Amino acid sequence: MKKLDIIIPHHNTPELLERCIDSIPETEEIQVYVVDDNSNPELVNFSNFPGNNRMNVHIYLTKEGKGAGYARNIGLIHAKGDWLLFADSDDFFVSGFYEIVSQFFDSDAEMIMFKANSVDCFTLEPNNRNKNINNRIDECLNDLITVKEASIAVQSPWCRLISRDFVERHHIRFDEVMACNDTMFTTKATCLAKKIAVCDKIIYVVTHRTGSLWDSRKVDSNNYLTRLKIQIRRNKYVSKYGFKKLPIIGYVFGALDINLATFLKALWLAIKEIALFHGISFYFRKG
Repeated sequence: MKKLDIIIPHHNTPELLERCIDSIPETEEIQVYVVDDNSNPELVNFSNFPGNNRMNVHIYLTKEGKGAGYARNIGLIHAKGDWLLFADSDDFFVSGFYEIVSQFFDSDAEMIMFKANSVDCFTLEPNNRNKNINNRIDECLNDLITVKEASIAVQSPWCRLISRDFVERHHIRFDEVMACNDTMFTTKATCLAKKIAVCDKIIYVVTHRTGSLWDSRKVDSNNYLTRLKIQIRRNKYVSKYGFKKLPIIGYVFGALDINLATFLKALWLAIKEIALFHGISFYFRKG
């Protein structure tokens, strides 16, 4: 029997985690690995932790506080299924998602990409965080870009069904950093995969939550600089596989929106890494 493992990192949002778990069928074919990243006991009732009453949910409590990348790596250590899905604890799956992904359990592709919906985390009003992945899949299905070009343009791990054997064979892991922990995971998976497939079916709902790590990238200097370091590292990695580098100079000047000190640190980092003009041709494209 083919098995699916779903890995969910969690930190201080038990009600949202419970919503995520509730969107996953309680069946032996699906095993859920929840890894708590040192949540505050004043915010989380550990004696009644979400999922602890379900036979297919495995809960691991960490005290290191190393972030979502570390938590995901803990999940990978314990996972035993044939296929992997990753979810954020404030997101959730659509009804019937398992029937969609299970159709690919006998696929010879190492990774299959699916579409997503996007809503506000609390009001459920439509949002646009799904725009990138959905547009890239549409472009791929319309033969405007290749499958690998679609995959390399999407840095998030959700909406990807990934062979666990493939991940373990290449020892692909998440960066244990405060931001962009998933960028190099998806980048390496894309570059190393022999075959990737895309599907136009929606399996996941990605949410926007004010105050989330994604949101804080616009105001938090350390978050911003960490993302810049990862993007420079990503550019150096993908260039070895023939992919275009993403522009860095715009990212550097974007730091001015935070403050001058962050801009100067970003500029120095880009110069030191000889990366300031990475992807500069992006700004000279026709059309």
